[in-house]
Amino acid sequence: MLNRNNMKAIFTITLVSIICITINGQSRSNVIQNKVLSQTTYDIDYEDSNGKKVIEQYEKFDIRGNLIEIIQYDSKGKIKDHEKYEYNSDNKKVKEYKLDTNGKVYKTMEYKYKNGLKTERITYDPSNKMVKVKKYEYQFYNVSE
Repeated sequence: MLNRNNMKAIFTITLVSIICITINGQSRSNVIQNKVLSQTTYDIDYEDSNGKKVIEQYEKFDIRGNLIEIIQYDSKGKIKDHEKYEYNSDNKKVKEYKLDTNGKVYKTMEYKYKNGLKTERITYDPSNKMVKVKKYEYQFYNVSE
């Protein structure tokens, strides 16, 4: 039989799940429409940590709805992954920065596009030395009217 505390726990988990699903799966247009600046996701563990709320992920968006920063946390609330992004006027990602737990950039990736399609991803080390290039090639349908 469910007591009052169990009912509260179930309600809270359900509410948090609905909120996370609603925001996490949002398209860029929904972020813009709802004027979302950031989203924080929490993990609430009633089995092992007695309902303690631990941050799981933080996402920040620009005014155009682009994800500009994401920070992921481990189960103790410590940063395990941190990335920042820059976009061009067509909302295409042009830079991606990987940061260490102190917020220092340890890898930069630059993206190039032609006709709206990604053509290259260039990776740089912390001293801005190019270390890797990934090329993207496309085949197109030959459609004639």
